[in-house]
Amino acid sequence: MFNAIKNHLPLNVLVELTYHCNLDCLCCYNVNQPGKLLQLDEYDRLFKELRDAGTFLVTLTGGEPLMRKDFFDILALVREHGFAVRIFTNGTLLDEKRVIRLKQYDISGVELSIWGSTPEINDRLMGKPGAYEKILNAARLLVKHDIITTVKTTICAENYIDFKNIKDLVRGTGAQFRYSMLLSLKSDGDPGNYLHRLNAEQFKEFYRIHDQDAEPEELEKDLIDDEVLRQSRELPDYMCLAGISSCKIDPFGHVNPCVDIPVVAGNIREQDFRTIWKEAPVLTELRGLRKSDATDCLQCDLKDHCHRCPGMALLESGSLTAKYDYGCLMAATDKLFRNKINFPR
Repeated sequence: MFNAIKNHLPLNVLVELTYHCNLDCLCCYNVNQPGKLLQLDEYDRLFKELRDAGTFLVTLTGGEPLMRKDFFDILALVREHGFAVRIFTNGTLLDEKRVIRLKQYDISGVELSIWGSTPEINDRLMGKPGAYEKILNAARLLVKHDIITTVKTTICAENYIDFKNIKDLVRGTGAQFRYSMLLSLKSDGDPGNYLHRLNAEQFKEFYRIHDQDAEPEELEKDLIDDEVLRQSRELPDYMCLAGISSCKIDPFGHVNPCVDIPVVAGNIREQDFRTIWKEAPVLTELRGLRKSDATDCLQCDLKDHCHRCPGMALLESGSLTAKYDYGCLMAATDKLFRNKINFPR
């Protein structure tokens, strides 16, 4: 793992198959955009280039990836090229027939989303009546067929008091549970999602709800559902691993360091992936950044509690190395509560 990161191998690649979705979730960052979607022959070439570049894990996502009629053809290509594969889906299009078909591809896991513990809460926030029942049915079917299943929720001002109920609901299906408190700008730059972030008092109340029901091992976990950030905590130098061991490819072939760094590194229709990965200026810049470059944060007494994300800093403050208010608020609340709990950080 560490040698791969040192050598800048693109271990994890997120592949967005479409921006179309059958839901209209309140705080989704994706906005449907016009453009010609990558086709099967282009994915076949892309996956060969990813394999040659050293990719191990491909995550298929969207929008809603199952909106594509050729979804299973793309999945078959991923497996034919030898990758481990995960699927991020809202789950509403999964029935038993499709779950059985997924099982045949020996996938590494499926991740679903849910926003509330009741149909009234969830379906209002997801923008579609009936979503709640379909998501829970999908989770139970995936667990039934022994597919590793994670159900995630995004904590926002509209559902944070429902956290314990959501967690209990998910665990009742047999699925794993994860959550995030990061709300990103929409992909068209609309900052409307920021209106749904927790404020200082809501953060405190969320921590109280979380901690009163949490097992000790839960309290030791990071609150942010982001593999790049979690891995970067093990690497003292890099700010994060976006552009270093991971990247995103959108439905039209654009390569970005991650979903929160919307700078285009290149397009696989115009250059081969290896050339983009090796030579794109934005990726070179990211590889040169170190935590010490965030000079505003070096002497901050919150740094041991901070889950600083350079992408979020870029979106909020215009700089990969700047501090940003929401990160500081999260860190301050974390310090307030975590300093009262006796476990090692």
